[in-house]
Amino acid sequence: MKFSIIIPAYKINYLKEAIESVVNQTFKDFELLIFDDCSPHDIKSLTDEFITDKRVKYFRNESNYGAERLADNWNNALSYCKGDYVICMGDDDRLTPNSLETYASMIDRHPEITVFHGQTEIIDENGDVAEYLEPRFEKESVWQLIYYRWAGLGRQQFIGDFCYNREALVKEGGFYNLPLAWGSDDITACIAASKNGIVNSQEICFQYRKNRHTISNSANNDIKNKALLLQRKWYEDFIARQNPTTESERTMQYLLQQLLPKHFEFHTKIIVWKDMRANKCRLFHWLSQQENLKLSKLEILKQFVKALA
Repeated sequence: MKFSIIIPAYKINYLKEAIESVVNQTFKDFELLIFDDCSPHDIKSLTDEFITDKRVKYFRNESNYGAERLADNWNNALSYCKGDYVICMGDDDRLTPNSLETYASMIDRHPEITVFHGQTEIIDENGDVAEYLEPRFEKESVWQLIYYRWAGLGRQQFIGDFCYNREALVKEGGFYNLPLAWGSDDITACIAASKNGIVNSQEICFQYRKNRHTISNSANNDIKNKALLLQRKWYEDFIARQNPTTESERTMQYLLQQLLPKHFEFHTKIIVWKDMRANKCRLFHWLSQQENLKLSKLEILKQFVKALA
């Protein structure tokens, strides 16, 4: 069993930590592929510090994918992978030392599963643990995967805390492509879990770093909203075309259909509020987008008043 770990790299601040977290794994059979997205920083020189480790490979993209085409960057990197299983992590995140060993053990126990989730903790800019995310049931269906994400239970997840069977991921078209990869991680996991579910580790495997430079803090709100609308359409279609065979599955399908508009309305209002908090004149823009937003004028005005506070 061999793992491919992908790091699409643009920022250099924490990249060395990310690389070290991979090369210091207790499980040794892996390749680490670092893709320099035409960064203005000297990523190659930093990568060359690990040149004696033949598992570490450096690539430079011919042109910059940027934040909006992040999922294209992931899929380009995927095409170079040779491992049986794939993890795609950020250039400022870290794997815990036993991460690959934990995944290998789960894979041995559940060879029929094509997506695995590693328990995650959030670290700050100093690398200190800021938040422990809740443990999950050892095995979940795709229904549960969506439900616990939407039901207001505070479940967070990121691209780097999933491990995919490479062959199955490629067969499904790779990482699902959305602008900014905004929701790509969720949908990719749902597709992979749609047949046999997902297996979750009970040990910390991944450390996600929250900092001021993350896409969630810096990206264009119009692009975020576009991605959110595309997500909504995908989930509407996915849930509707499922053919539940048990009463519990039919109940879950009904619950998700009820939760869906509330979930996406909540996240749309956050985007609109944050945008108007930064620029009050954006009120007129969002009012003109009312139909696409699926928000009433009253709701948009409520977010405007909230932004004034």
